[in-house]
Amino acid sequence: MSNESCRQVRRKLESLVDGLLSRPESAAIERHLDACPVCRTAAALEQRLKRELEALPRLPCPQRVSDALLDAVKEGEKPRLRRTAWKALFPSWTWKPALAGGAVLIVALCLSHRFRETAPPPPVYTEEEVLRAREIVKWSLAYSAQQVQESERSVFREVLNRRLPETVEQAVRAVYKQTTGESP
Repeated sequence: MSNESCRQVRRKLESLVDGLLSRPESAAIERHLDACPVCRTAAALEQRLKRELEALPRLPCPQRVSDALLDAVKEGEKPRLRRTAWKALFPSWTWKPALAGGAVLIVALCLSHRFRETAPPPPVYTEEEVLRAREIVKWSLAYSAQQVQESERSVFREVLNRRLPETVEQAVRAVYKQTTGESP
């Protein structure tokens, strides 16, 4: 198989597993998978990823996120959940030592590089190792995205289940649809 056709197939594997491709596209990819063991392995990994993500437990939305959303709705503002969460993870005093340490590390690396005589040869990876590493990264990103979506949905469900006045409920639904592109 040519590298170009393999690249095209790999770009569409997620859509194939999710059932988003037309019948002719699906049939063409299936024919390619029958003939290409590397892409067939990638497709199996994609299917496994989907099964494992669907089997993950649903996590509840943190109370501070729900509270921040309710406060924002009461004040008539858009919620600032990301900023609040970021500040909760990294209070203002924690980044200053990290920044200083990073600067020292960069200077040390620059100086050590200057005195290094020869650099070791770059590692050589097989196509399968690269594919596996990409799949692991894709799994991690997909899992993170799913958790974020579930958290967003649960916040809005929790807010809407508290039976807010209809006008506030409509405003929350509009903000949710605007930010995510889907109905709550």
